[in-house]
Amino acid sequence: MRLTICLLALALLVPGSLSDASAQVPTPRVRQVEAFGAGLVLRAPLPGTESFVGLALVCAGNQPRLQVQLGFFPPQPMALQLAVRAGDGTVERFGPVFTADSRSGIHAPALFERAEIARFIAAAFSTAALVSNGYVSFFNDAGPAAGRQFRQLLDGCG
Repeated sequence: MRLTICLLALALLVPGSLSDASAQVPTPRVRQVEAFGAGLVLRAPLPGTESFVGLALVCAGNQPRLQVQLGFFPPQPMALQLAVRAGDGTVERFGPVFTADSRSGIHAPALFERAEIARFIAAAFSTAALVSNGYVSFFNDAGPAAGRQFRQLLDGCG
């Protein structure tokens, strides 16, 4: 059941094919929360591609999972890490650093610890937040109300 919900969240984020061109397009802006089953999704298409970027928070039983879809790795080896730059310029980093290239697949970092997810939500839903891995980025324009929805889902999980 948990795996099914996580796969559904990822399917909402990646309905089309992804390409290395994802970093060659204007930075998308995510604006609207979509609810599904036991989760919430924010996503935006990458202009000129069939790809999406965004994030999903799923509560399966009492286990939260936050997944961020950032597309394929760059063509040349590069160190990537999930990060959020808030409107005030502060940067928060999350999870491990990956050094990878286009043969490495899709960069879709996941967070499982409640404190780490709460920190991500606080940063990612601040005004003018930019979610990025250093190669592919998106602006989160969903606003504080969407952040409260994500925080309520996290707080109600378990």
